[in-house]
Amino acid sequence: MLVYLAFFLSGFAALLYQVVWERLLALFSGSDVRSAALVVAAFLAGLGLGSLGGSRLADRLSAAGAVRLYAAGNVLIGLYALASRTVFYDLLFLRLSTLAGSRALAFSLAFAALLPPTLAMGLSLPLLARGLVRSLPGAPQTLARLYGLDILGAAGGAFLTGWLLLGSLGLEATLRFGAGLSLLAAALAFAGSTGMPREREAATPAGPAAGGRIGSWAVLFFLSGFLAVGLEVVWFRHFGVATQSSAYTFGHVLGVFLLFDALGTLLGGRIALRTADARGLFLLVQALIVLLATAGLWLASRPFFVPLNQWAPDDRSLVTLTTAFGLLPLLLIAPGAFAIGLGFPLVQKAVQDDLGRVGERVGLLQLANIAGNTAGGLATGMVLLDRLGTPATLRLLGLLGLVLLAGRLRRRPHPPERADAATAGVVGVALLALIATFPRGTDFWPAIQGLVTTRGDTVLVAEDASGVSVLHDRRGLATLYIQGQPQGLVPPWRIHVLLGVAGPLLHPAPRDILIVGVGSGGTPYFAGLVPGAERVRAVEIVGSALAVLRAHTETTGGDGLGALFRDPRYRLVVDDARRDLAVGGRLFDVIEADAVPPWSSRSGMLYSQEFFRQVLAHLHPGGLMVQWRATARVEATFRSVFPHGVRAGPILIGSDRPVPFAPERTLERLGDPALVDALARTRVSRDVVAATLAPPAWSRWDHATLPDPADLNTDLFPRDEYYLNQPQRP
Repeated sequence: MLVYLAFFLSGFAALLYQVVWERLLALFSGSDVRSAALVVAAFLAGLGLGSLGGSRLADRLSAAGAVRLYAAGNVLIGLYALASRTVFYDLLFLRLSTLAGSRALAFSLAFAALLPPTLAMGLSLPLLARGLVRSLPGAPQTLARLYGLDILGAAGGAFLTGWLLLGSLGLEATLRFGAGLSLLAAALAFAGSTGMPREREAATPAGPAAGGRIGSWAVLFFLSGFLAVGLEVVWFRHFGVATQSSAYTFGHVLGVFLLFDALGTLLGGRIALRTADARGLFLLVQALIVLLATAGLWLASRPFFVPLNQWAPDDRSLVTLTTAFGLLPLLLIAPGAFAIGLGFPLVQKAVQDDLGRVGERVGLLQLANIAGNTAGGLATGMVLLDRLGTPATLRLLGLLGLVLLAGRLRRRPHPPERADAATAGVVGVALLALIATFPRGTDFWPAIQGLVTTRGDTVLVAEDASGVSVLHDRRGLATLYIQGQPQGLVPPWRIHVLLGVAGPLLHPAPRDILIVGVGSGGTPYFAGLVPGAERVRAVEIVGSALAVLRAHTETTGGDGLGALFRDPRYRLVVDDARRDLAVGGRLFDVIEADAVPPWSSRSGMLYSQEFFRQVLAHLHPGGLMVQWRATARVEATFRSVFPHGVRAGPILIGSDRPVPFAPERTLERLGDPALVDALARTRVSRDVVAATLAPPAWSRWDHATLPDPADLNTDLFPRDEYYLNQPQRP
């Protein structure tokens, strides 16, 4: 019992570490989707090598020795967790961030940094399989119980880390909490090993494995892993849009997936004991997984489902949270995740025919499954969603399920019974029907966002690896949604106009301008209209936003925004802005940040004290940083970095020198015909801009403030991002 509890705790800690380490590595490699996929691949590669090592090592040990080595591995993991802030943040991010320009080098460094703990994590299951399996007939259920409790612990880690620990403690304290769990797991495992056999059992073969050679099962388990993580990526894409990329989405969706995966594994242990055809049932289950996942997303796109998709992060009512984070995941994720969990016990039922090789077979099959996970994540997240979009990706995954199902129907020399064949036929026909009728992306994503269109509206949709963008034009007023969030209007909102013109109007010679985030295009467009602006570099992390903006300007003119794509002074770049700054090494006269909702996932990376310091280091002397005052905490954080600055209405302007104001120059620039014409189309008058940027409306400071650290956003504690955990400052 102690060893089972230890594995539950180590599963909890493993997910905690994965969430925190991926966040820390995103600061180094970039928080865009491609960088995140490479970091996850590095994590999985370490687990795979650990599983391979466990397959070679476990059966050479006694039961007690295997469990004690697992305990030692948890000590290593816990100690590494305590040191990981230094490795991932102080070393990789603060000292080596310029190396992140090469994705291959970024992957190599991330892999090297993750290898010690992930290697120890990968060893765990083969070692404990060796320590706890006592007989061949009970092996599938024992292994299912063991693995199911590990996944159940991981689900708890995902839920608690996402909803409580990160937002209440911050990244560093969360790591210390995880380290305590790892050390506790080590102590429990060591105590549980005291009564175990200290001699290694001899191999006791019991004949050929019921499911055939382990090599064929490794291929099937690879395909199963590919399918599972491919669908997981699709689920993350869907819920990222449906919940507008809330900071709580990732941990919650992962927690739901793991919870029902664990329940499926635990029940699968009992099913495996009773089935005589593990391979046939396994193949049927794979098709059922895709059927359930596709059916859920098909349902979510139906008109009667649209009201459930209407979610806003600032609506914190119990009904809204229950619907978005309770009902929808249960309907759309839970059935497929439960079916995924059934596979592991069936595989073990098929291959475990030698008590002396239990650890080896567990490790080799886990290696195959992890390799499938890695391939499925990279292929789906970086290729299929990028080239085909979510609906076509689901169709391809459905075809893979049909191929596996066909393998069941064609089995020789023991074809399925008539009833089993009928069941498989029903699953196959239903899956084919869903593949044929699943909506296109142009219909699917507006429905998921709950958009209600009327006659004459125009809806443009683009999807790539970086995300989903939808532009809804109703009678000449277009709203751009990026990952489900309304990011601005065409013509632009007042805030985007002010963010665009403030810095160039006030700076004496605003030749080089950097815009962090393109959004609906208003901020970079207006920055480039101010006389004196020679180069405007705008960095957008979601590339599909540029695609719909370009399409909109080509068909309507986009209220002048077409200049973003035609005027050589503008350069639009798809990248993570912090990485772009670190790798590029350029200095700018003005840096402006487009308005990013502070509750959105990863927004804390653009509202942190460290980011503002990075900006200050990339400004020419006297250069200006312009930032939306998203929250009072954002203002306090901004003022703690910039020694001089002003608050002008809804914006903050900071510098290393007193912010200049030359009324004649500002009014002269505001009188430029191109700028006057553009302002007229936005309903933001020249007088409003002039009044906002005039000293009577300013609140000036001329020294950096030193507020209570609890009032600041930092890279290691992005308080505003976790808005449900933090008291709101006035």
